[in-house]
Amino acid sequence: MGRFRAFARLRVIPLLPLVPRALMPDNVPRRVKTAPRRGARSSASSRWKEGGRKGFRSLYRRASRLFDELKLARADGSYPRLLGKLARVDVLIIDDFAVAPVNDTQRSDLLEVLEDRYGTRSTNVTSQLPSAQWHDYLADPTLADAICDRLLNNAHRFGLKGPSRRKEQTQQT
Repeated sequence: MGRFRAFARLRVIPLLPLVPRALMPDNVPRRVKTAPRRGARSSASSRWKEGGRKGFRSLYRRASRLFDELKLARADGSYPRLLGKLARVDVLIIDDFAVAPVNDTQRSDLLEVLEDRYGTRSTNVTSQLPSAQWHDYLADPTLADAICDRLLNNAHRFGLKGPSRRKEQTQQT
């Protein structure tokens, strides 16, 4: 224990500047709309990593994996515990939203997660589908209204444009 005391007195200086308002848990959802494969994942992933460096509890999940986790939690009885965990995280990042079709259970699970977080924590969503088409994607008008209301009404939206980063990486190698 004694040899670690020196480290306890070190002052931590952040190496990367904080993206303005991008990580603050100010109860405002964010949505990143991108051109296909332009770097939404890297943008979301960098916010997730920077949030950890700044002391925020953050959780990054692709939408398909989040839905799988919720499905497994329903099956093994840990659903309320998982919802609590998702509600307590300062920044929840849902990547690749609206890539695969969703069923009734997934829609209601998403609404539960967003309802627990609304007004208390920040939620970042990346999607290649324009938000104007989310109602059609979610299919159920009632749940679509509720989900979009919680995600889009007071969200900061920004889009990434340009050529695919994967193409650039392939050409460089």
